[in-house]
Amino acid sequence: MPETPNIPWPQLNDLIYSCSSVWELYPFTVKIVTGIHKFCRYDQAVVHFLDGNQNIVDYHIVNLDERWNNAYMKYYTNVYPDKYGYLLASDVKEVKSTPVIRIYEWDRFPKDGFITEYIRPRGLRYTLSFLLFDLNGIVRTVVSLDRIKDIPFSEQEMSILKILVPHLNNQHKKFFMQASDPRKKSRVLLEMSGLTKRETEIVHLLCDGITPANISRVLNISPNTTHKHITHIYAKMGVSTLQGLLVRLLQL
Repeated sequence: MPETPNIPWPQLNDLIYSCSSVWELYPFTVKIVTGIHKFCRYDQAVVHFLDGNQNIVDYHIVNLDERWNNAYMKYYTNVYPDKYGYLLASDVKEVKSTPVIRIYEWDRFPKDGFITEYIRPRGLRYTLSFLLFDLNGIVRTVVSLDRIKDIPFSEQEMSILKILVPHLNNQHKKFFMQASDPRKKSRVLLEMSGLTKRETEIVHLLCDGITPANISRVLNISPNTTHKHITHIYAKMGVSTLQGLLVRLLQL
């Protein structure tokens, strides 16, 4: 049988505890990237913060020139959004207690423009990327650990991250509770007569600024079905637009 990796439990618990005491998203992520270096060495690191529609709204970089992050954002938004979005494809779903971690071995990728103009000039050999989700199961933070040296990420490092990331993901959700407080919404929804469970879910997402296209992805339903639900919601709430719906909710 393969040897079980030696897990440094006290050090992992210390990192988890120290992160739990941070109540702002940016410093929380900085603490993650700083602390994780003890268990998973990297040469550079990039963190991208996303809104509910998967647009990059902020970032944190370690040992990396600003121009490279700007170059990545150009490729992400304009050239290769599906192929090189660090797992931000429409089929990425949150599974409870199962972290989304992926290793990219860049020498194995075919040489397109992204590889020759971004990966090769940066000297990247490996990237380990993991995702952190919000209360709706939408990716909101992407942490990427990069290696320039030809040293693959080990089984030991992966085993540690598989333990660590679910804890960090649960802590990460607290930063979205104010905008998505289910208790406040439940009080409002009690006054909404006739909404089905699915329509209620869609109202939650609309209130969080999620577009219908991304609602379809989150709920794994077709765009046509999403729009039918929204039409029924508008009819039941006596409104004809999203703005009207939000105003109606505020009135309630």
